[in-house]
Amino acid sequence: MMDYDSSSARQDGFGIGGGPIGSVTNFFASFILSQVFGLFIIVFVSVWISRYLGGISFADSLLIFNFHPLFMTLGMVFIFGDAILVYRVMRNERKKILKILHAVLHGLALGLALLGSWSVWYYHSSKGIPNLYSLHSWLGLLTMGLFTSQYALGFVSFLFPGLAPGYRRIVLPYHVYIGVTLFVLAAVTSLLGITEKAFFSLDGKVNPRYADKPGAAYVINMLGLSIVIFVAIVVYLVTNNQYRRRPLPEEQALQLQNEETTSMN
Repeated sequence: MMDYDSSSARQDGFGIGGGPIGSVTNFFASFILSQVFGLFIIVFVSVWISRYLGGISFADSLLIFNFHPLFMTLGMVFIFGDAILVYRVMRNERKKILKILHAVLHGLALGLALLGSWSVWYYHSSKGIPNLYSLHSWLGLLTMGLFTSQYALGFVSFLFPGLAPGYRRIVLPYHVYIGVTLFVLAAVTSLLGITEKAFFSLDGKVNPRYADKPGAAYVINMLGLSIVIFVAIVVYLVTNNQYRRRPLPEEQALQLQNEETTSMN
């Protein structure tokens, strides 16, 4: 049976392993910094699309394409990252609420990603451009397939109908590992797509060359750097066991009860 120390598990008032107050401060500072760079992602991709790519519209196939970088960076980077952080940030909420919020945010990310995928597919089809020929598109297809599977399996395993506690404990490490891996893969795919679009749009014909470093190049590069820093901070917060959520007292009691029932059977 697992031994819980209920007197120290949440003694800091935030449930960070009974560690020093500095641990809480470092966590909050890192989380706030992640949200600052998440905001930078939204700002830079919005500026890039609105000022240098013509904006977004359903009336023009060229502008329909611009939903792709917007929805993919918003859904598969920013919202995906915040969905991963739910259990770290809202640690004093009941686990059931966190599961629902975790699923809702991932569902929102998936919905935006599907719309973003449709927009680029529609644009390519309308212009006679081949689909799925670049490394960016291959990784994107892989990421979308794995993300959808991970979402479905996670929903069934942890939310509804939900596996038995013993099976959930077996599945959880794999669920976490695959989730973090997919998050990094989504970021890499986004960076490849941003670079690909940069070279296509800044080719020296209608627009200046990328190599000449026009304003759009700086916005694109700042967007890429913001994604890298945001992802790095999120991965740090998620993989640092010091910041792992500790069970609430009632959750500890329930888990002990379940384990005692299992051992008796």
